[in-house]
Amino acid sequence: MEEKFNWLFLGYAVILITFGQVGAYLQHNYQFLDKRFPPEWWGWYVCAIPITWFFLRGTYYGVNAFDGDLWPNRFIGFVIGIISYTILTSYMFKQDITPKIFTQIVLCFVILMVQFLWKGK
Repeated sequence: MEEKFNWLFLGYAVILITFGQVGAYLQHNYQFLDKRFPPEWWGWYVCAIPITWFFLRGTYYGVNAFDGDLWPNRFIGFVIGIISYTILTSYMFKQDITPKIFTQIVLCFVILMVQFLWKGK
């Protein structure tokens, strides 16, 4: 059975999920950079609304990009989360990418390749 695939929806999903992941990263970690914004700050709760929208719409497009299959979208979200976390932590907190972290990133891409290249359901 041929799997229907929509590249445009995949592009929308990647963009929206990336915005969601970056927003969630800042929401969870910015408190360590600026003590004026502790976890109890009301603004984080307001930020949760657009972050949730990015994830919900990204999931909608991601699942529909793969003709209703849920698993590919889950792995895409996972990899985007790992990549964005690595980049933001390295940039904002000046924490190096160690060989261990680099290996984990490579494994993320291996997971994506399995999802994209392994044909059949």
